[in-house]
Amino acid sequence: GGKSNGYDEKVLEKIWGDWEKFASYAFNKSHATCYSWVAFQTAYLKANYPAEYMAAVLSRNLNDVAKLTKFMDECKAMKIRVKGPDVNESHAKFSVNKAGEIRFGLAGIKGMGLNAVQSILDEREAHGEYKSIYDFAERVNLSTCNRKVFDNLALSGAFDCFEGVHREIFKAAMETLDMSRPEMPHFQEWPDIERLNYEKELVGMYLSAHPLDKYYMELNFGCNVQAKDFGMEDMATEKDFTIGGLVIESKTLTSRTGSQFGVIKIEDYSGSAELKLFGQDFVNFIRYGIVGSAIMVTYCYKKGRYNDKMYRTIKDVQLMENVQGSVIEGIKLNVTESDMENESLSAVLDDYIRTNDSEAKMLFMTLQNKQHNRSIPMSSSDRIILNKELIMDLEELGVDYEVVRKGSVG
Repeated sequence: GGKSNGYDEKVLEKIWGDWEKFASYAFNKSHATCYSWVAFQTAYLKANYPAEYMAAVLSRNLNDVAKLTKFMDECKAMKIRVKGPDVNESHAKFSVNKAGEIRFGLAGIKGMGLNAVQSILDEREAHGEYKSIYDFAERVNLSTCNRKVFDNLALSGAFDCFEGVHREIFKAAMETLDMSRPEMPHFQEWPDIERLNYEKELVGMYLSAHPLDKYYMELNFGCNVQAKDFGMEDMATEKDFTIGGLVIESKTLTSRTGSQFGVIKIEDYSGSAELKLFGQDFVNFIRYGIVGSAIMVTYCYKKGRYNDKMYRTIKDVQLMENVQGSVIEGIKLNVTESDMENESLSAVLDDYIRTNDSEAKMLFMTLQNKQHNRSIPMSSSDRIILNKELIMDLEELGVDYEVVRKGSVG
């Protein structure tokens, strides 16, 4: 009909071809309306019941660690705290407690059968919260809650709610458990990494903290590549790249030609990356592949000797503990007059200012005078502790800041 109405045949063919392509993925009106309605409901729930909504999303992806990690990051961005499992607060899946915090579900702990979880919840519902580890052991159905269940609950932190006890003592305590309720044995507190490794093993992620938290400043402000972006750098540039993380796997392999090469897998807050070490890189740096150690790697890209293909070359590897404190010079706060009058900001700064602490860094401020459109730079004689907690506090207050790297002052 278009041609008979005087339209150019080529134009008509172009329009028809576009319509055909569009039809392969377009929604009809009824389908689009349904999706719009669901999107509206979802947005309403997330805006008005954020903790409950995120608990439901986490529960829906209970067996997908990658998606769980993604939604856990979303909870952090929404300022919703996600706490570990707890025999007195947790339900089978993720849930929200009275304080508006999300609790990890008991069914998400590895080795926890649904029958064991249900028997714990049924007993708690029928007779109230558990008063102690002994009260728990006497009340639950031991035919479903066996020794393995007790171990996994303890090591994942589900018994941490009981006052005066620590997860380190539970193995020793369970071995001596009898009807006389023996005294809790003496114990040596685990290193953070051991406690966190049990969490990672049993619930699939770090919950109470992260083994890299003490290197937060170096990772976030001393590295210019995150693990999730590794391999997507601009290889044409001649600048150096730096990545850091926790070594989670290391292996030495043999190529088809008989030469050895190494693979070191590291993990940071964003994900994991594999560093492949060939030739001299293997000889120089494979020794840093100690699982559980934190390292910082500097590398660049160079053209191959016999072709134009770009190859990654490792320039340096350092233990994070040797780098800690040497990368960051200080912090600069860009504040307005109203910020200066904010008592909350003053209280936060007071918490971190250390005049005589050798680990404290320089504090700079730039006062923004909006009325006269001027910026007044200032430096403070005070020095300040720079860590993850300070950065989180500044972001929560909405204060604009800039972390100053070594060598960039002035």
